[in-house]
Amino acid sequence: GALKSGLVSPMTDVIDELENEALARGWEGKVWREPLSVAQENDRGERIELLRQQVTPPFTAFAAALAENSFAPSGAVVAAAFRDLWRELEVEETLARWSQAPAGQSAIHSAVLEQMHDWLDNLERAFAAEPLPLRDWLPILEAGLANLTVGVVPPALDQVLIGAVDRSRNPELKLAIVLGLN
Repeated sequence: GALKSGLVSPMTDVIDELENEALARGWEGKVWREPLSVAQENDRGERIELLRQQVTPPFTAFAAALAENSFAPSGAVVAAAFRDLWRELEVEETLARWSQAPAGQSAIHSAVLEQMHDWLDNLERAFAAEPLPLRDWLPILEAGLANLTVGVVPPALDQVLIGAVDRSRNPELKLAIVLGLN
């Protein structure tokens, strides 16, 4: 999923080939960390094994960071592991490059990067020294990511804006209508 997001690698055709091979052979979990048996079959197999060797090290390091302390990392460790993964995959550089795109899209990419950093900062502060088993981290991470939103519509004068109050950044409002308030 990370490789197919576009944030990681511009080699979409090769990644598609690797994904198709993985689906066809049922590769999951730890299989990716070991040399693939397909490498001995033919030249295509060797190419797929070389690709596996290129793409797995950042994810292996991420898994190793989370495995410290008997698979019960603290929020600080989880946040650091994500930051290291993003650095190794050059996610920030990709988002920075995308934010140089034509107007309209650039604000979205900058906002995404800022919110992701804020999310990790909050995770680090909230669970700084509280180690949790990995199975307990998944719902916490999913909840945090599910609440991220990007609001990039710039306010203008003499307009009617409709949106959630918590997403509003309009100074000097003359009128605010709160629907459904008793």
